[in-house]
Amino acid sequence: MEQLKEIIFNPNPSESWENIYHKRHIAIGIPSMYGVYREPKFEALGLTFRLERIATRLMERVVQDINLDYISNKTLQDVYNILHYFREGLALDGISSQAFDSNLSMLKYSLSSRSFSLGQYINIFRFMADDVKKIISKYFLKSYEYPLQIIVPQLFDPENKLNEKERSRLLNEKSEIFTRDIISSAFLVQPLDSFISRLIDSLNRMVDTVDPGWLHDIMTYNSDMAVSRLYEPAPEIDNQVFLGSKAFFLKKLLLAGYPVPPGFVVSTEVFRRINAIHNHPMIKQELEQKLLYELKQLEKVSGKQFGNPENPLLLSVRSGTAISMPGAMDTFLNVGMNDRFTEALAKQPDFGWTSWDCYRRLLQSWGMFFGIDRDVFDQIMIDFKEAYHIDLKVRFKPETMREMAYEYKATLKKHGVDFEEDLFKQLYQTMTYVFESWSSKRAQVYRDHLQIADEWGTAVIIQKMILGNLNLNSGTGVVFTQNPNRQRPGVHLYGDFVFSSQGEDIVGGLVHVHPVGKTQRLQLHLEELSLQELVPEIYKEIHRIATNMTENQGYNPQEIEFTFESGNPKDLYILQTRDQDIKSVDIIQTFSTPSGKMNLVGRGTGVGGGASMVFWFSIKTMWPCSGKNIPTVPLSWSGRIRFPMILI
Repeated sequence: MEQLKEIIFNPNPSESWENIYHKRHIAIGIPSMYGVYREPKFEALGLTFRLERIATRLMERVVQDINLDYISNKTLQDVYNILHYFREGLALDGISSQAFDSNLSMLKYSLSSRSFSLGQYINIFRFMADDVKKIISKYFLKSYEYPLQIIVPQLFDPENKLNEKERSRLLNEKSEIFTRDIISSAFLVQPLDSFISRLIDSLNRMVDTVDPGWLHDIMTYNSDMAVSRLYEPAPEIDNQVFLGSKAFFLKKLLLAGYPVPPGFVVSTEVFRRINAIHNHPMIKQELEQKLLYELKQLEKVSGKQFGNPENPLLLSVRSGTAISMPGAMDTFLNVGMNDRFTEALAKQPDFGWTSWDCYRRLLQSWGMFFGIDRDVFDQIMIDFKEAYHIDLKVRFKPETMREMAYEYKATLKKHGVDFEEDLFKQLYQTMTYVFESWSSKRAQVYRDHLQIADEWGTAVIIQKMILGNLNLNSGTGVVFTQNPNRQRPGVHLYGDFVFSSQGEDIVGGLVHVHPVGKTQRLQLHLEELSLQELVPEIYKEIHRIATNMTENQGYNPQEIEFTFESGNPKDLYILQTRDQDIKSVDIIQTFSTPSGKMNLVGRGTGVGGGASMVFWFSIKTMWPCSGKNIPTVPLSWSGRIRFPMILI
């Protein structure tokens, strides 16, 4: 349009050509003509009118699409961009206003200040509304006021029969009709006036309805930075501040071609505004719709469907902090299950046992979030083992696992805990619970001990579940890429794994494990066969991944959490990776009690990653605690050793 304007106002005459044919109508002798007339300025003017109509429709659509249910910094940035386009459009039509330009500039610079108040923004937009009124007065009312006083009487009272009062009423009526028509057809003027009026109404509504304590959080919220897909780059948000370290590195690995379950991250932008979001229905609804949309995209990527037992997409909902806090935050696995779904899933091939194991795990994590102690659920497991004379849960029949899962659910009811049956609401609530776990006593003590600022917050990672409990050939484990007991460079896998379990079992010290490497087994004099010997293809793939990460892509020695659904390397996935804690020993700490006065508890393996440690004791060497016969007992230690814990 700018180029067309230059053609139209070019002072130099433009050349034209015509191909006109003249003829006379045979029947009645009326002369007529037809043909083509071409002239650059004339054609530029016609094209300008057509483009103005198109541009007006486009701007009306842009204005209609912007969400003014609430106003945030992101909304104001969009508003500024739209108003800038309005200004350019008016300038093309020969309309300018120094006052409007000045207020638009004020809006631009206000966006760089977090201390700018809602009242100040209301003032700016009211100034702009006044500027638009002055534009209308200058270019449309005043310009036609005098000509209309002459033209209207000539057209509608040519014989001058009306008295003064009637003439004045006629002039006002016809002038109003004319003015309304000319303003409605003017390029961008009416859409601009309506847009600013909507903005002022929305801001006033926020002042009247929103708690002043939440206004700052709402105004600084940027919904564009709320979610990041693990499988697509998002440069503005892809960093550890917004995604947390866990998700940041998982995303790097997935985009680099490593086997990481697809999913998305609800960023710390949401965490920092979560109370304001939940106290504003429109913002909460927007977040729910965003999650629902991302869930649909994940279904497309994974080829599975959330809530469909015939093609199930179960989800893990985990925390992701910028500074690692292992064990301090809540995790929910197998999200997307209820009674009806699990009953149907249990009928699918290979899911009879797995479906109920997944469901009872979800019920337990739900109950533990609400304060039910793990020992309550462990006791249910113990009671079922004693009743059915079973030593390991993998030996339960599917119908027994079903009975146990419903016992878990009855336990929730006994403790007054409501379990969410609606699957999408369940997903939303687990996301909220993970955010809330940042403020749990456990997490606060952890942060105080390590002097981690409360303001960091956490992201929430939502991923497709990889079922290490799918069958007897599936499993999960944690591995170091460098053997901590051997001072040798390169990749020497060292860690633990277990069949038919999920990742929380090993991390929580709830199962008896197998070593990862054969060298590790021989070095520690362990009887259990290793992953390398039992599932060699999985071991080779982990070794290949570890080698590529540490030797080809510059990663430090890593601690990798993995899960596999079968012995096929294509069914292996990385669930988490972080730097392995390798420290030289400057001070050797010993027990204050002489070894000669100590009692032997047992012999086994200790595995730790820095802030936490897990001990594994053999059943043959386990010391009987409190005079009771205890089966193989993994002892979990994080600051203290707790007796007893039951092998499941």
